[in-house]
Amino acid sequence: MLVEKKYARPLRTTTDLDGFSYHLKQHLGEVISTSTLKRLWGYVSDNHTPRAHTLDLLSRYIRHEHFCAFCLWLKSSTAYNSSFFTARQVLSHELPCDAEVEIGWAPNRYLRLRYRGNALFEVMEAKTFSLPMPSYRQNSPTMRCRAPACIMPRPSRVVPA
Repeated sequence: MLVEKKYARPLRTTTDLDGFSYHLKQHLGEVISTSTLKRLWGYVSDNHTPRAHTLDLLSRYIRHEHFCAFCLWLKSSTAYNSSFFTARQVLSHELPCDAEVEIGWAPNRYLRLRYRGNALFEVMEAKTFSLPMPSYRQNSPTMRCRAPACIMPRPSRVVPA
Protein backbone atom coordinates (compact mmCIF):
# COMPACT_ATOMS: atom_id res chain seq x y z
CA MET A 1 0.00 0.00 0.00
CA LEU A 2 1.31 3.43 -0.92
CA VAL A 3 0.64 4.97 2.49
CA GLU A 4 2.52 2.17 4.28
CA LYS A 5 5.35 2.41 1.76
CA LYS A 6 5.80 6.12 2.43
CA TYR A 7 5.41 5.61 6.19
CA ALA A 8 8.02 2.82 5.89
CA ARG A 9 6.14 0.64 8.37
CA PRO A 10 3.24 -1.76 8.08
CA LEU A 11 -0.06 -0.73 9.68
CA ARG A 12 -1.17 -3.98 11.32
CA THR A 13 -2.06 -3.16 14.91
CA THR A 14 -3.86 -0.48 16.89
CA THR A 15 -0.46 0.71 18.12
CA ASP A 16 0.71 1.05 14.50
CA LEU A 17 -2.39 3.09 13.64
CA ASP A 18 -2.00 5.28 16.75
CA GLY A 19 1.57 6.05 15.69
CA PHE A 20 0.53 6.77 12.13
CA SER A 21 -2.24 9.11 13.29
CA TYR A 22 0.34 11.06 15.33
CA HIS A 23 2.75 11.00 12.36
CA LEU A 24 0.06 12.52 10.09
CA LYS A 25 -0.57 15.30 12.62
CA GLN A 26 3.15 16.10 12.69
CA HIS A 27 3.56 16.06 8.88
CA LEU A 28 0.24 17.48 7.65
CA GLY A 29 -0.89 19.48 10.66
CA GLU A 30 -4.25 17.66 10.62
CA VAL A 31 -5.59 14.63 12.42
CA ILE A 32 -7.17 11.42 11.19
CA SER A 33 -8.33 9.55 14.26
CA THR A 34 -7.17 6.05 15.03
CA SER A 35 -10.77 4.83 14.83
CA THR A 36 -11.11 6.26 11.30
CA LEU A 37 -7.83 4.61 10.29
CA LYS A 38 -9.07 1.32 11.76
CA ARG A 39 -12.17 1.52 9.54
CA LEU A 40 -10.10 2.36 6.47
CA TRP A 41 -7.62 -0.46 7.10
CA GLY A 42 -10.43 -2.95 7.75
CA TYR A 43 -9.80 -3.60 11.44
CA VAL A 44 -13.35 -2.56 12.32
CA SER A 45 -16.42 -3.70 10.42
CA ASP A 46 -18.26 -0.59 9.40
CA ASN A 47 -20.50 0.60 6.59
CA HIS A 48 -19.40 4.23 6.77
CA THR A 49 -18.14 5.81 3.59
CA PRO A 50 -14.88 7.67 4.23
CA ARG A 51 -15.19 11.44 4.22
CA ALA A 52 -13.69 13.23 1.24
CA HIS A 53 -11.47 15.26 3.58
CA THR A 54 -9.98 12.05 5.03
CA LEU A 55 -9.23 10.70 1.55
CA ASP A 56 -7.76 14.07 0.55
CA LEU A 57 -5.43 14.02 3.58
CA LEU A 58 -4.17 10.52 2.83
CA SER A 59 -3.71 11.51 -0.82
CA ARG A 60 -1.73 14.58 0.18
CA TYR A 61 0.41 12.38 2.41
CA ILE A 62 1.45 10.32 -0.61
CA ARG A 63 2.14 13.51 -2.58
CA HIS A 64 -1.05 14.00 -4.56
CA GLU A 65 -2.95 17.28 -4.49
CA HIS A 66 -6.22 15.61 -3.45
CA PHE A 67 -8.07 12.30 -3.75
CA CYS A 68 -9.39 12.95 -7.27
CA ALA A 69 -5.85 13.65 -8.48
CA PHE A 70 -4.73 10.38 -6.85
CA CYS A 71 -7.54 8.47 -8.61
CA LEU A 72 -6.58 9.95 -11.97
CA TRP A 73 -2.95 9.01 -11.37
CA LEU A 74 -3.91 5.50 -10.26
CA LYS A 75 -6.13 5.01 -13.29
CA SER A 76 -3.25 5.74 -15.64
CA SER A 77 -0.40 4.27 -13.58
CA THR A 78 1.24 1.19 -15.07
CA ALA A 79 2.62 0.28 -11.64
CA TYR A 80 -0.87 -0.38 -10.29
CA ASN A 81 -2.72 -1.20 -13.49
CA SER A 82 -4.52 -4.52 -13.28
CA SER A 83 -6.85 -6.51 -15.45
CA PHE A 84 -8.70 -7.47 -12.26
CA PHE A 85 -9.82 -3.91 -11.55
CA THR A 86 -10.13 -1.24 -14.17
CA ALA A 87 -12.37 1.76 -14.54
CA ARG A 88 -13.92 3.36 -17.52
CA GLN A 89 -16.02 6.41 -17.98
CA VAL A 90 -19.52 6.40 -19.36
CA LEU A 91 -20.97 9.77 -20.29
CA SER A 92 -24.68 9.73 -19.60
CA HIS A 93 -25.47 12.14 -22.45
CA GLU A 94 -23.89 9.67 -24.91
CA LEU A 95 -26.17 6.80 -23.87
CA PRO A 96 -29.30 6.08 -25.90
CA CYS A 97 -32.55 6.04 -23.95
CA ASP A 98 -33.34 2.59 -22.49
CA ALA A 99 -29.67 1.51 -22.59
CA GLU A 100 -28.79 -0.65 -19.60
CA VAL A 101 -25.63 -0.21 -17.58
CA GLU A 102 -24.31 -2.92 -15.25
CA ILE A 103 -21.94 -2.06 -12.41
CA GLY A 104 -20.17 -4.52 -10.11
CA TRP A 105 -17.77 -3.93 -7.23
CA ALA A 106 -16.39 -5.69 -4.19
CA PRO A 107 -17.63 -7.35 -2.14
CA ASN A 108 -20.25 -8.98 -4.37
CA ARG A 109 -22.14 -5.78 -5.18
CA TYR A 110 -24.14 -5.47 -8.38
CA LEU A 111 -26.34 -2.79 -9.87
CA ARG A 112 -28.23 -2.77 -13.17
CA LEU A 113 -29.55 0.59 -14.36
CA ARG A 114 -31.70 1.65 -17.31
CA TYR A 115 -30.99 5.10 -18.75
CA ARG A 116 -34.16 7.21 -19.03
CA GLY A 117 -32.56 10.32 -20.52
CA ASN A 118 -31.60 13.68 -19.03
CA ALA A 119 -29.10 12.04 -16.61
CA LEU A 120 -31.89 9.95 -15.03
CA PHE A 121 -31.35 6.24 -14.38
CA GLU A 122 -33.92 3.70 -13.22
CA VAL A 123 -32.63 0.97 -10.91
CA MET A 124 -33.59 -2.35 -12.47
CA GLU A 125 -31.72 -4.65 -10.09
CA ALA A 126 -29.55 -4.26 -7.00
CA LYS A 127 -27.81 -7.13 -5.22
CA THR A 128 -26.27 -7.32 -1.74
CA PHE A 129 -26.81 -3.71 -0.75
CA SER A 130 -29.67 -1.32 -0.15
CA LEU A 131 -30.35 1.92 -1.95
CA PRO A 132 -31.01 4.86 0.37
CA MET A 133 -33.35 6.67 -2.00
CA PRO A 134 -36.67 8.19 -0.97
CA SER A 135 -38.23 8.46 -4.45
CA TYR A 136 -39.78 5.40 -6.02
CA ARG A 137 -41.61 5.15 -9.30
CA GLN A 138 -43.58 1.94 -9.79
CA ASN A 139 -41.53 0.22 -7.04
CA SER A 140 -38.28 1.07 -8.84
CA PRO A 141 -36.01 3.79 -7.45
CA THR A 142 -34.48 6.34 -9.78
CA MET A 143 -31.09 7.99 -9.64
CA ARG A 144 -29.91 11.20 -11.27
CA CYS A 145 -26.24 11.80 -12.08
CA ARG A 146 -25.10 15.10 -10.59
CA ALA A 147 -22.31 15.37 -13.14
CA PRO A 148 -22.37 14.58 -16.84
CA ALA A 149 -20.25 11.46 -16.31
CA CYS A 150 -20.37 8.42 -14.07
CA ILE A 151 -17.17 6.51 -13.27
CA MET A 152 -17.86 2.81 -12.99
CA PRO A 153 -15.57 0.02 -11.79
CA ARG A 154 -15.37 -3.11 -13.91
CA PRO A 155 -16.90 -5.51 -14.46
CA SER A 156 -19.32 -3.15 -16.16
CA ARG A 157 -20.94 -3.10 -19.51
CA VAL A 158 -23.40 -1.04 -21.43
CA VAL A 159 -26.15 -3.08 -23.03
CA PRO A 160 -27.58 -1.35 -26.13
CA ALA A 161 -31.33 -0.84 -26.20
